[in-house]
Amino acid sequence: NQALMDFGAVVCKPQIPLCTNCALNGGCKAYLKGLVNQLPVKEKTIKKRDRWFYYYVIEHNDCIYVRKRGVRDIWENLYEFVLTEKMEAPISEDAWQAEMQKEHTGKKKIRPIHISPFYKQVLTHQTIRGQFVHIKIEAPVLLKTYELIPKSALYKLPFPKFISNYLKDKNVSLNLFHSSNDQNSIELISTS
Repeated sequence: NQALMDFGAVVCKPQIPLCTNCALNGGCKAYLKGLVNQLPVKEKTIKKRDRWFYYYVIEHNDCIYVRKRGVRDIWENLYEFVLTEKMEAPISEDAWQAEMQKEHTGKKKIRPIHISPFYKQVLTHQTIRGQFVHIKIEAPVLLKTYELIPKSALYKLPFPKFISNYLKDKNVSLNLFHSSNDQNSIELISTS
């Protein structure tokens, strides 16, 4: 795959391809028929959409709520924290706290630990922006599709790059990079 991508970037590129120097020009139909300047045919422009992800890193007794993402969306089968998705720009601290209690924790007492800066990941069809709010709760909550995982086991789960970037932040207090037995670094699994 990488060799084909390199070939397309260096030799068979959309703008001014190097057909005369190409080792494959003898079998290239576009070159032989004089269609090189008409290819590739541009399809309609991809309309990108913006998505805002607000992740609540809900902690109870050194455990964190996570779930495996389902099919038919980005990051299929990768893990994530409790998510509220919005289509608009940032919400205020009061708004996220009210929304989190309405959607996720009910009237349980919560204690904010850390609010992250905004993160961004640009994908082909969409731009993901978001923020992470790490909170502690005194009593567990029932969250459909989420399970409570010990913090020490989180490093074993595959997370999308968006979440991995948050977990690698030096200001994040989840301590995923050290095992409980020693102080050796543990590689966090990350995928795009």
